[in-house]
Amino acid sequence: MEMTMQYFRINPNDSKDIFEDNCIVDVKTICPHCNMTGRQEPITGAMNTRENVLAITTECLSCNKLSTHEYFCVETYRGTFETHYRNTYPNFSENINIPEKVKQEYPDFLKILNQSQQAEETNLNELAGMGYRKALEFFVKEYVTKNLDEGKEKELILSEPLGETIKRLENPMLQRISKASSWLGNDQTHMVQKHPDYGIEDIKKYIKVMTNLVEAEYVADQVGVLLNKSK
Repeated sequence: MEMTMQYFRINPNDSKDIFEDNCIVDVKTICPHCNMTGRQEPITGAMNTRENVLAITTECLSCNKLSTHEYFCVETYRGTFETHYRNTYPNFSENINIPEKVKQEYPDFLKILNQSQQAEETNLNELAGMGYRKALEFFVKEYVTKNLDEGKEKELILSEPLGETIKRLENPMLQRISKASSWLGNDQTHMVQKHPDYGIEDIKKYIKVMTNLVEAEYVADQVGVLLNKSK
């Protein structure tokens, strides 16, 4: 939602170099605290003239909590700035709930996943995206080689491209979701994305579904054992 915002232009090198100005900014309408969509009322704003970064504090009219929105400013002509949205604080990222059985069976995957989530929570989104891609690869390869003894076959699978390992998955649904996840994960490692409409949240959602499918296989195996006992 675009609005005209009054703010203070501040020179960090000179405490006396402060004056009021205004500009048009695109204020996000989703509150990071309550996730409600609605008007975020501007409270105050300040611009660091050395780095051309504008920070605006808003109040959510639904939950009355404060958020700070960061913009990069480009001077279009003298005294006029064009603003480009960068981030909102606090930045609450949704962690992936991994089934306990998967946590136990795939410790390397879990370690990389946790590190990726920590990177995302500290706004290192570029690193987080690459981390989720790596976590995906570890999960798929550990899953495929789970019951293989050390040897040439296992070594081949661990060293081959992820796409080739995905083809080995026997569960059609798991294979489809793994393939889609790998596409989005690869986008996180390249300058030009092939699927710009998708991002980190989609990768996390797909990884969550994959781990749930694997957990479902464990449960199905347990059910099979139970049914065989009754024969």
